[in-house]
Amino acid sequence: MNTDPRENRAKFRLPLPVTIGCGVILGILTLCACISGSTYYNINKEGVTLETQMTADYKNCQAALTKYYTETQNTLNIAGANSKAIKDIVLAMETGHYGNKSQIQQQNNQLYIDIRTAYPNLGSVSEIYSRAVNVMTGTFDDYTNIGGKLRDEVARYDRWRKANIFTKPFISVMGFPSDSLETDNGGRDQHFSQDAYHDMLRVIMDANSIKSYQNGELQALPTP
Repeated sequence: MNTDPRENRAKFRLPLPVTIGCGVILGILTLCACISGSTYYNINKEGVTLETQMTADYKNCQAALTKYYTETQNTLNIAGANSKAIKDIVLAMETGHYGNKSQIQQQNNQLYIDIRTAYPNLGSVSEIYSRAVNVMTGTFDDYTNIGGKLRDEVARYDRWRKANIFTKPFISVMGFPSDSLETDNGGRDQHFSQDAYHDMLRVIMDANSIKSYQNGELQALPTP
């Protein structure tokens, strides 16, 4: 009986072409794993960086809007409990619903009519205009610039998520928008991920675009 281990090993040795083929396949799988790992790392890093910047820009927008709310309430002497309507009006104004700065400076602008409708005790439209026009136009350009920066970041983020057919599946599987995207309302109603993304769209869109988004017919980001 042959007990030479070299002969036993020879019996189980794969043919050379099969061995080479297995080695090539193993090499390809190893390379794919390395590429996938590197792609995952790079995508995650870029996504978190974009979302961190968007979060910072959103907070700047919120700070500017809060300043506007406060100044407008104080100017018109609107009590805090009745401030929701003026907040909605100011947000609509800042996102372009009532036109540009020169249009807001006109007394017949719908802005002052809407304030009169929401707060009839404030007096006539002309009285509201004379009291509010300066605060309404005072930092309009500043907010437009802040909102424009957030708008650009959101547009860049959307392009990053959707433009590259190779990275798009990775981005989807990795769950972007992620929890790095964050919004809150003065520490209340804190939102992350997709909910935070929706909050940002609300800040940078006018009323018509918000409606289009809610209906699933999202249009291009508007310019105030």
